[in-house]
Amino acid sequence: MSTPTAAFARLLEVLDRMEIPYEVVGSLASSAHGLRRTTTAIDLVGDLRVEQMDEFASYLANEFYADAEVMQEALARGLSERHWSDIRGMFQAAGQPLDLAYLRKWAPELGVSDLLENLLAEFGM
Repeated sequence: MSTPTAAFARLLEVLDRMEIPYEVVGSLASSAHGLRRTTTAIDLVGDLRVEQMDEFASYLANEFYADAEVMQEALARGLSERHWSDIRGMFQAAGQPLDLAYLRKWAPELGVSDLLENLLAEFGM
């Protein structure tokens, strides 16, 4: 890839082609919606299923290091401490206008109820 912008565009093209839902997280999301932080990376979370990883890696293999086995190992590890810190920062910056009913409605659907409850407990809610 000639530029980071081109690399990001290619990645989004593959995600869209495979109809994989995604969202931007990490420093970029934190900077846009919470605490500003300098970054040289764009973090994405995608709903990439194990059965899609081989195809996903093959689409990217000519331009990126893309290894389906490494992706599966990363999936098994879960949320990083950096991502948890970003979530806490966005929560803290948002203050009380958060729609807790909405968050509690969607947390089970996304499989993150335990994370939401830990976050709420940390902030005394």
